[in-house]
Amino acid sequence: MHVHSAAPPAPSKTEPPEASRLQPGLHHLSAPTHSLSAWLAVPEHLNPSLSPLVAVHGVRRGARNQARQFMQAAHEQGRLVIAPLFDTHHWFGYQRILAQGQRADLALLRLLESVSFQLGVSTRQVALFGYSGGAQFAHRFAMLHPHRVAQLCTCAAGWYTWVEAGAGAFPRGLEASARRRLSLGEVAAANLGRFLQIPTWVTVGALDNQADALTRRDPHLDALQGSHRLKRAQRWVQALHSAAASRGMQASAQLHVLPDAGHDFGQCMRSGALAQLALPALAPARLRLAA
Repeated sequence: MHVHSAAPPAPSKTEPPEASRLQPGLHHLSAPTHSLSAWLAVPEHLNPSLSPLVAVHGVRRGARNQARQFMQAAHEQGRLVIAPLFDTHHWFGYQRILAQGQRADLALLRLLESVSFQLGVSTRQVALFGYSGGAQFAHRFAMLHPHRVAQLCTCAAGWYTWVEAGAGAFPRGLEASARRRLSLGEVAAANLGRFLQIPTWVTVGALDNQADALTRRDPHLDALQGSHRLKRAQRWVQALHSAAASRGMQASAQLHVLPDAGHDFGQCMRSGALAQLALPALAPARLRLAA
């Protein structure tokens, strides 16, 4: 991968570059074919021990915009922002994990390894955020790799992988697929206990209460999850609480409805609460949140 920025010349390939050699600001990380490129928001005083914020775009591919909008809040903490770009040619359907025969989750893991090497930061665990289609990807990634996620924040997911029985094979549910020796549903089901322990914020705009052209609809999905994103977020949090209770666990998922926001990333970010929820060092218990 190559970083395009106003930074000083790259160091020798025999040793990883120092994080401090990248100038503060936005940088584009290019990638070979079939790999992920990304936008990086580098703070002036980067703390390489902090889990980076990984912000996953929706189907409109606004990776640069997400990196830019999270930059100020993350930079106050000294936290790196990584906004991967799932391009439409290679990664159509990335939000469902399997994209044109490729695993989008494994592509993100490879990107994190590359960023860790190039910038000298720890990516063993990340604070994972996703908006719309990115929220679908984020919660499914966390189900498959819960040990890599320090905190999860989803915003305005179109629909969710259901954790209760009877929903079907992944990504609809956690049942096994007859077409695969070891299905993603089986992996997610085996990881469910650990996934339920991840500190999780499920966010959605208060005005995101009507189906639109991007909303996936079918009778079974609507009956199970609801007909719009607000209802689906509410029901998914209820399902997570039920799944945790059935295991004798305390549910970690919490719902936060963003006031005066529809299905628009800028509107969701406007109050500042979403950035605070997505960044783990800002304790949500201290926030004055709208119900």
